[in-house]
Amino acid sequence: MTKEGFAVAVIDAFHTHDIKPNQKHRQPWAADYAKGLAAFLSNDYRFDANNFFFSGFSYGGHHAHFLFENLGFARDHTWAAIVAAEPPYDAFFEAKKYPTPLLTIKG
Repeated sequence: MTKEGFAVAVIDAFHTHDIKPNQKHRQPWAADYAKGLAAFLSNDYRFDANNFFFSGFSYGGHHAHFLFENLGFARDHTWAAIVAAEPPYDAFFEAKKYPTPLLTIKG
């Protein structure tokens, strides 16, 4: 098995949810899906769980912010980096030291 390359998993947290645009309070907790997938894949020898990266856009960017506060996804693994791209306009965190690189991109 090679040690080079990347794998990308695109998570559709809305799959199988019958949610209408006006039902924002029923949106699934996307960060939980990401953590669950990372924990599952961290048990596969083909993946280096020390190099898992999370990026979310818009709704996913908002959930990337939730991961800032709880970086772990398996027994002893944390995200190697997290990017929140275009989270909601009012989604900000106070600056503090985190154990992993974090980036928020606002347009």
